[in-house]
Amino acid sequence: MATSRESLTFRLNVDDGWPPVAAECLPVIASEHGYCLESAPLFVKGLSVGDVITVTELDQEQVWSWTHVSASRHSTVWLLRTGKIELAPILEDLRTIGCVVAGLDQFGAYAVDVPPSVAAADLDEVLSSVDPSRLAIAYPSWRHSGDDA
Repeated sequence: MATSRESLTFRLNVDDGWPPVAAECLPVIASEHGYCLESAPLFVKGLSVGDVITVTELDQEQVWSWTHVSASRHSTVWLLRTGKIELAPILEDLRTIGCVVAGLDQFGAYAVDVPPSVAAADLDEVLSSVDPSRLAIAYPSWRHSGDDA
């Protein structure tokens, strides 16, 4: 089986209005080994860029469950605007250190792909100045150790 670019739509459990969508579509490369994620998810926990997964339950063309074939060394960080904050400089700083940022501005939700080449200390330096009452930070797929660079 040759590889091909596709997308998978993941069903999300919405609880008390969050996440703000019931499904998330993610680009993947399909191969005989499974599906390799091409971008960091905004709402699917446990996944990062480069992960290879198999779908274990599919209903109405939506992924209900999946398992890892292999986990990459990328990490995923989520940012959620919870107050008034100027995000552009923070997002630019993340890009400058080598992260890839995608988001839904209307919801203030952002996914940050942290490649293994980005040191955890550099990420900490960017995020440590953030006021937690204005920007929530979560680590739904953290694979870096303190010594990675």
